[in-house]
Amino acid sequence: MPQASAQAPQPFWVASRPPPPYPAPMKQRQRKFIGVFATVAFMIVYSLVAMAVGGEVAVGRSAAIEIGFYLVAGVAWLPVVMWIIRWMARPDPTSN
Repeated sequence: MPQASAQAPQPFWVASRPPPPYPAPMKQRQRKFIGVFATVAFMIVYSLVAMAVGGEVAVGRSAAIEIGFYLVAGVAWLPVVMWIIRWMARPDPTSN
């Protein structure tokens, strides 16, 4: 006569193995997908804000003020976009 198992069968909705750690690490492909839209959205907002601020602050003033403003506004977006690109380019986490 076969022995009965000590454990009762589990219902179908109970997972047979533990779920992966939450949140699951994001893959590089997902980061790049999100990063492209984040970069484009940031550049659109930044350019509109820079144009509005430039129109109030720099336009109609001396050439030195206009050049100075456009030099600063022309490179101020770089740190943000560099951070996004660095985040996108991180290698995938290795699974053990």
